[in-house]
Amino acid sequence: MWTIGDATVLTLPNGKPLPKAAVFAQAQAEVVAHGVARHRGDDVPERFITGEGACYVETGDHQGAKGEGNFLCAPVPLVTLYPPSAAFHHEKVAQERAWLDRWRNALTSAS
Repeated sequence: MWTIGDATVLTLPNGKPLPKAAVFAQAQAEVVAHGVARHRGDDVPERFITGEGACYVETGDHQGAKGEGNFLCAPVPLVTLYPPSAAFHHEKVAQERAWLDRWRNALTSAS
């Protein structure tokens, strides 16, 4: 059985859960896709979650903070938390738009 995204909990070396962020769900999806292909007998390389990524936290007033680094680093995540800024809010909005566009394009091409 494979699970990805919000349907799963990956526990970090410090005992806390990996944040629920699109960047990690995408990485999990790639690992699962390779795992399914290997299970079927396809000759594809094995993939692993690296823990590298960034996620954003909305702080209000069109500001956002950003956490970036290796969330699976032991014994504790090696993550830099940047203070809130309008630039990080705009990065988050741009990332959301890109995901929505990708989803809409997939729906359009499937019809």
